[in-house]
Amino acid sequence: MEYEMINELNAERMRKRIKIKDIAMAVNISEAYVSMYFKHKANNIDSNKEQAIIEYVRSQPEYRMAKIIVEN
Repeated sequence: MEYEMINELNAERMRKRIKIKDIAMAVNISEAYVSMYFKHKANNIDSNKEQAIIEYVRSQPEYRMAKIIVEN
């Protein structure tokens, strides 16, 4: 995956508030390795694991905070 695409995926991860720990547990790799991936330091990542990270991040819902006025 290219540098900019990893940055976009990381931005999506942060926007969705997905923890590195959650990705690591879902993909069955270490938290350190997931962190290295998002910092562009994991050079020899297995393509299956990389695809699993991408699919996990993209499959998670995005929550937004909204102010709702409730009349009593």
